Amino acid sequence: MGIAIGDFHGDGMFELFVTHLTEETHTLWRQHERGRFQDVSASTEITRSRWRGTGFGTVAADFDNDGLLDIALANGRVAALARSTGSFWQPYQERSQLFRNTGRGAFRDISDANPALSGPGQVARGLAAVDLDNDGGVDLVLTQIAGPARVLRNVSPARGHWLRLKTFDAQRRRDAYGAEIRVQAGGKTWLTLVNPGQSYLSSIDPRAHVGLGDMTKVDRIEVRWPDGSREEFAGGPADREVVLQQGAGKSLTP
Repeated sequence: MGIAIGDFHGDGMFELFVTHLTEETHTLWRQHERGRFQDVSASTEITRSRWRGTGFGTVAADFDNDGLLDIALANGRVAALARSTGSFWQPYQERSQLFRNTGRGAFRDISDANPALSGPGQVARGLAAVDLDNDGGVDLVLTQIAGPARVLRNVSPARGHWLRLKTFDAQRRRDAYGAEIRVQAGGKTWLTLVNPGQSYLSSIDPRAHVGLGDMTKVDRIEVRWPDGSREEFAGGPADREVVLQQGAGKSLTP
């Protein structure tokens, strides 16, 4: 039901995380060459979750800004698990989950350590990632059936440095959805995509967020715009928002 896009392995290729039913396992598809994907769910230990749920909304975000993309997903059944004497929706409730990227090609289920997201059972559906208070930590907004929307503020301790990027098409006077951004710092490269249309029945923050770990400055930023043109922008200090306007950077050959 839900799809999250990101470079989970830091190899410069986008990958897909797809949620499934409770009786199945969620799937991580790694792209080794453009358009060719391999199921790496087992090798990345996504299948070793503490419990299974019917996943709907899901996002790829660096919640602790260590430079690695983590995964959050909202769970809620579509068929009643059993008859219940409680509320009508109680048999459909499941706990949502959070997976931390270990940086060693695997993910660790840290749901139990995040009771605000994963403690109460709910019939969750939409999940959106956005830095609501602009403090450099990616927050979550979750919707559920028969319940109010929930706002989950990122209070992860000892977060790393970060950079928030807004791509703008001045000619059309709109955000440049579909732009691919590469951020380089200290010999490392982070790839991100400006695409709010992810997750499930949700729209995530159109500003790209990059966790930089212990990097305090960025060397350069490269953008491939939706029309295929490429530009380079100067780097600078971390922990801020940068607006990248098409036509304002140094043109690069395609």
